[in-house]
Amino acid sequence: MTRSAAAVLTGVAVLGAVGLAALSLARLVLPGAFGGDNPTALVLLVVVIGLLAETVAGYATARIAPSHPYYHAVGVAAMLSVIVLVFGTMSAEPFSVAISQAGINLLQIPGLLLGAFVAKRLLSEGQAPGEAA
Repeated sequence: MTRSAAAVLTGVAVLGAVGLAALSLARLVLPGAFGGDNPTALVLLVVVIGLLAETVAGYATARIAPSHPYYHAVGVAAMLSVIVLVFGTMSAEPFSVAISQAGINLLQIPGLLLGAFVAKRLLSEGQAPGEAA
């Protein structure tokens, strides 16, 4: 139980840290993408950064609690959903909370499951990340 809780909380922290780091790096490398000139490019960039952060978070979660990697990845998504709902109730626009919630569920679950899948595959092969096959 403690390991499961640690895995889910770590997954949430990793997702936030990787997401913020990738977003900061993107602002340095592509400063024009965050202007109002091309909203499609901004949405695409945010989706790609989100998928990267979610995959890393799912991987970290599965490495901490390898017994049920997919359940723990979904647990991270559930925890993030609760966080969005709690902070969203403080928002002046409740409709935006519902949109954010839908985005979290649709975009984060596949990324988290992908990370858990990669971790499970590497563990089943007895291979640590970075090791030659």
